[in-house]
Amino acid sequence: MACGGNNDKGILLLSPDKGNSWSILNNSFDQPIYDFYFINGQLGFAGGEKAEVFKTTDGGKTCEKIPLPFPLTGFPLNYRLPLRRIFFVNDSLGFMCGGGKFEAGIIFKTIDQGQNWTLTTLSYELRGLLFTDEHTGYACGFGVILKTTDSGNNWNAIESPNEFYTSLVQYSGELWTSGYNGGIYKSEELNTDWQPVNKSNDAVSSRSHFNCLGISPGGTIAALGTDGIISISYDHGNTWEEGESFNRSTIKSFLLIDDHSGIAVGDNGKIFKFSF
Repeated sequence: MACGGNNDKGILLLSPDKGNSWSILNNSFDQPIYDFYFINGQLGFAGGEKAEVFKTTDGGKTCEKIPLPFPLTGFPLNYRLPLRRIFFVNDSLGFMCGGGKFEAGIIFKTIDQGQNWTLTTLSYELRGLLFTDEHTGYACGFGVILKTTDSGNNWNAIESPNEFYTSLVQYSGELWTSGYNGGIYKSEELNTDWQPVNKSNDAVSSRSHFNCLGISPGGTIAALGTDGIISISYDHGNTWEEGESFNRSTIKSFLLIDDHSGIAVGDNGKIFKFSF
């Protein structure tokens, strides 16, 4: 599946053949869709551009907008920003994060499969979210990586390099994150000590801006971003091959199908099936 949209329209697309062909699954949304997550083959959630969430019980064919706990009065409009990432720890416990303008972030939590949500507001835009178990989770964004050890009731910033973090991935006992300033970092799950595994941008280097990072089941690591930038490591981040592809389209998200191919979603409604 893929999601997107523009202006006041959103869409879900479905591919039955690993990205070779696509059809419209649902185009009834009143705003662009930034992310989706399915708990099972029928029940799922989609996050919208206006901090609104949609629920489906039929695999995405129809979706219902569900209420979120924004205060009716006195709540800053600058927090009504895109829900960029959705993650469910199990069938009942789930989270959504988002934000924008660098200085406004939101985290929603549900413990009843999305029937009710609680809201946490933050002073930095958030882009990435994952949980390693039902108690321990991480969120990342503009200049910050947050950690919770109590199922999302409290979030605290942990020490990390200065970076605009754009994604979080878990693989084989490690956490990985990419940055808009060109950095890629990893940390052991049990000892969150974030270390760079590549050279990020500086005053004289070429400019790399990563929007997303993924790891294949076999351990191939890829980071994609603006102007078709792609950086790949086949040896656990020790060395990297970097280039440009995707007709220089900015890539927003991608999925590695195996160690040498994937599907990427770019701006202007473009979807690419790529190999390397």
